[in-house]
Amino acid sequence: MSDVKNFGRRRFLTKSGGLALGFVLASNGLLRTVDARACGEEGDVDLNAWVHVSNSQDTITIMCPTAEMGQGIYTSLPLLLAEEMDANWRHVRVEQAPSDKAYINPDYFGVQGVGGSRSTMGYWRIMRLAGAQARAILVANAARRWNVAVAECSTVPSHVVHAASKRRLSYMDIAMFEDISLDAPQLTEKDLKPPSRWRLIGRDVDRLGRRGGVLLQVDAVEESHGVPPHGAAAGRRQASLASSAERSSSGKVQGGPSAA
Repeated sequence: MSDVKNFGRRRFLTKSGGLALGFVLASNGLLRTVDARACGEEGDVDLNAWVHVSNSQDTITIMCPTAEMGQGIYTSLPLLLAEEMDANWRHVRVEQAPSDKAYINPDYFGVQGVGGSRSTMGYWRIMRLAGAQARAILVANAARRWNVAVAECSTVPSHVVHAASKRRLSYMDIAMFEDISLDAPQLTEKDLKPPSRWRLIGRDVDRLGRRGGVLLQVDAVEESHGVPPHGAAAGRRQASLASSAERSSSGKVQGGPSAA
């Protein structure tokens, strides 16, 4: 197992109180959790190194480990985590992750970087597992508050639900718990949603971190195109660009596995 890392989150240094859970990369390439003291305003909590839930702001902030350079990565990577967390996309905000070993890209020379269209594929598993573990923490805390079995609880966007008693708690309500527990089960890829249950991946969503009105189309087949391509497929791809430009006023982007 890897040693516990100093995640270097800005809020770890600038605020006081609160709890956090850190992720470190285990030797099997999956994530394990470690308890750590963190910081946050009252009603705010870092569920792990990747996601911060704020009751005071009514937001879910997701860390993006790579730089936004017009390729739409500020949307596609947070979307992966939000999918597994079952977060309402309207609550989601993005923040640039600091330079830290917690955010390395295992598909890009083991460093925290972007290049060669390896961001989404490199972080595909890591960010989905981070979202699934964040969801598990929230569900476990709601079940404990209601004194019911975790298996009796489910989630709808940004809420934990106990259908039998018709009760629900928002993720922001749970962030307010003074006795919130950040213990999380060790999950594997088998615990992730199958494509048939995807609610965000492959759907049109509002783009995060939009810059200068530029909109890129992200889909499961084509690459994201920021400049007109060359070669035999140029006409078809330029048409795709034109379609994206027409949609730029709405600020929509189709989320899904991409080469970005």
